[in-house]
Amino acid sequence: MKPKLSTAKTLLSANKLPLDANSFFNGLIICGKMKIVEYESTTGSGEIKYYMQLTDEGAAYGENKASGWHEFKTEPKFYEHIFIDAYLTCCDAIGRHARDWAATQTHPNQ
Repeated sequence: MKPKLSTAKTLLSANKLPLDANSFFNGLIICGKMKIVEYESTTGSGEIKYYMQLTDEGAAYGENKASGWHEFKTEPKFYEHIFIDAYLTCCDAIGRHARDWAATQTHPNQ
């Protein structure tokens, strides 16, 4: 039987987790599990748009499924049974990023 897939928004909400989907995606981007894919608008305006995609490493957490809007656009869907692993990876990456940033800051009491 194929593992069940859901959107990050659905899984974050269902599990009452404090991140929204964009924050979750940003955490996965920081650690290389997701990437931003740019493309030129199909309207001919020349506007650059983007969508999120799981990387080869991130594919352990889910699949890039066709979005239904354009044949080239995909949207990440996550395996429900291991979503916690993706969430913890994201949180670890955000925490590491925050600590690295904080280490570069000048504190007023120092």
